[in-house]
Amino acid sequence: MTELEENYECDGEKWFKSYDQTKPSSTSTKSSSSKKSDGSSDSKTADKEGSSGNDKEEATSSSSAKSSSSRPTEILEPEITVNETCTEVGACDAMVKTDVSTWHFVRKDDFGDDAEYTYTVDGKDLIVTIKSADGSTDSKTYSMYNMESEAGVEMAFNAAKSTCKNGGGNDNKIKSCVKDTVKALPECKASREGFIGKKDSSYVICRSGSWIKASVLEYDTYGLECFDDGRVVTGNVVDSNIYVCEKGAFRVASEKEVEFYNDTYGLTCVDGRIVTGAVNPTNKYMCESGRFRTATEWEKDTEGLDCIEGEIAKGEKETYVCESGKFRIANTVETLLNKACTVKNEGETVIDSSYYFTYFCNEGTWRDIMLWEWDVTKEARFNKEIDYGVMTDNRDNKVYKTVKIGSQIWMAENLNYYDRATMPLDEMTSCFNDIDENCDVGGRLYDWAAAVDSVTLAKTIDFNACKGTMCKLPSKIQGACPNNWHLPDTSEWKTLFNTVGGLSTAGKVLKSLTGWGRSTADGHYGLNGTDVYGFSVLPTGYVEQWGGSKGHYWKYEYESTQVLFWSTTQYGNGVTAFTVGFHRNSDAVLIGNHVKMWFRLPVRCIKDSE
Repeated sequence: MTELEENYECDGEKWFKSYDQTKPSSTSTKSSSSKKSDGSSDSKTADKEGSSGNDKEEATSSSSAKSSSSRPTEILEPEITVNETCTEVGACDAMVKTDVSTWHFVRKDDFGDDAEYTYTVDGKDLIVTIKSADGSTDSKTYSMYNMESEAGVEMAFNAAKSTCKNGGGNDNKIKSCVKDTVKALPECKASREGFIGKKDSSYVICRSGSWIKASVLEYDTYGLECFDDGRVVTGNVVDSNIYVCEKGAFRVASEKEVEFYNDTYGLTCVDGRIVTGAVNPTNKYMCESGRFRTATEWEKDTEGLDCIEGEIAKGEKETYVCESGKFRIANTVETLLNKACTVKNEGETVIDSSYYFTYFCNEGTWRDIMLWEWDVTKEARFNKEIDYGVMTDNRDNKVYKTVKIGSQIWMAENLNYYDRATMPLDEMTSCFNDIDENCDVGGRLYDWAAAVDSVTLAKTIDFNACKGTMCKLPSKIQGACPNNWHLPDTSEWKTLFNTVGGLSTAGKVLKSLTGWGRSTADGHYGLNGTDVYGFSVLPTGYVEQWGGSKGHYWKYEYESTQVLFWSTTQYGNGVTAFTVGFHRNSDAVLIGNHVKMWFRLPVRCIKDSE
C-alpha cells in the first residue's frame, strides 16, 4: 500500500502486514505432521513416539523453533541489491593506449567546427577517419607507426592524444558505469528477533540486533510447531534429523526414539489397532489417539481378537474383557464366571452353582452378594421370581416395592422417610454409620418415639415423657408410615409369621436370598433365606445407646448378622417396646423380645385394611 508505505500479504483467507522485508517471504509452513483420513502418514514428519538427530550440542531448542504468527515460518533468504558506480572523464583522458577502439573523440577543426576522429588498425598501419561537420569523411593511412610493435603503438597513442587535446577534445565528457551485485539478509532489528536466515552456506539467527550463528537444532526445527508433548518431526533442513516436542520445545531424539520412529514410519495408524514394526517384525505397536506406542504384553496377546463390547475374549496368556472399545485383563471373578462386569451389565446378578456363590455387578466389580455389603443395591437382593407391587409415598415421592402375603399387604423393603418439617423428632433418626447412602439400601433407623410419631401425635403426646411410663396410643398408628399405611403391632407380626408357616421357619422364607453369609472353610456359617414370598429381610443391624464415664454414645452394630423391627406394642415398664428379630444363624424368628425405646431400628409398614 503506497500511501501507507507498508507491505501486506495474503495467507489465503485474509490480508496481514508483511514482515517488513523488501521481498515478503512465503507464509507456508513445512508440515510437522501430515496424516491421511485413515490415520496413515503422508510424510516423514508424521506424529509418532520416537525421533532421531545427529547434533547433540543442545538438548532443547530455543523459542525460535516454535511457529509464530508474528514472523515468517520459512528461513529467510538474502536480499539482492544492485549498486552502480559511474564516473565522467574527458574524451582525451578516456583513451586507453592498448585499446584503439577508445581512440575516438570530437575536436574542433581549423574552421572551429566539430570534427569526429576515429582510429582503426590494419595490420601494421594506423588508419585515421575524420568526419567533418558537413558529413563528409576522409581516411588517412599512417604506416610510420608500425602498430605491430609496442613502440609504434606508444608513438601513435601519444600523437592521437595530442591531436585530441589540441582540438579541445577533452571538453567532451565520456561517462562510464560499473554495476556491483550485493546479497545480504535484511537488518536484524527488534521486529525480527528470533528469525532464522541463511547466509552463504551457513544459518544465522537474529539475536539482540545482530545476526549470529544458529545451532543446528534452532534452524532445523525453525517453523515447526511444538504444541503437543511427544510430537515427532523430521528436520526442516536436514530431513534425516529427528526431533521430539517436549514441554513446548523441541529436543534431539534419543537413539531409542530414533529406532522407534524408523520402525513405525509409514505404518497406518488406526486407533485401537496393533501393527508390526516396519524394520523389526518382532516389535508390536499400538495406535492410540492417532499416535503409536509400544504395545503391552496383553495388547500383543489380544491381537486378532474381536473386541465385542462387554464380552470376554481369551488370548494365549490371559483372559480379557472388551470395555469402551479396548481390551483389559479380566479379573479373577470375571475369569471364573467367564462373564465380564461392565457398564453394559451393571446391576446384573450371576449364580456360580459349583461354588455356591452369587455375584452382583457393581461399578465394574463382581461382588459376592452372599455376604453383606452396603455397596450392593437393595434391588440386587430382591427375589426376581416375585411379581412385586409398588407404592409411592406422596410425601417425598419415594417408590417402594410391596408384597401381598395372605390377607396382608406389606412393604417389601424398609421405610426411608425423613422430613424435618413433619417429623419433629428428627434427631431420633439416622442412617447406619451416619452414611446417607446406607439409607438407600437398608432404610432409615428410628427410635421408638420417632417411629410412632406423626404430626397429630406430636401435638398431643409428649413422647419424651413416655419413656418413663406407658403412652396412651390409638389402636392403629400411622407413625412415620405413608398415608393409608401404618406401623404393625405384635399381633399383625404374628399373623404374618403364621401365614408363612410359623415362627420356627418364618425366618428362612422371609429373609433375602443373599447377604446373610454362607458356609466357609473357617467355620463361618450363615443361612440365607429362600424369600419365597418376596419379603426380602436384609441383615441391616441397628443402633444401641451406650453409657459410660464419658457419657452416652451411639453404637452401630450387628450389620450382616441380624435385624430387629419395631412394633407399636409397648412393654409394661414404659421404657421398652416389643420387636421381631431375624438372625443369620437361624431359620426362626424371635418375637416377644423388648428393647429400650431409644434404640434405633428399621421399620416395615403394613397397608391399612380396606
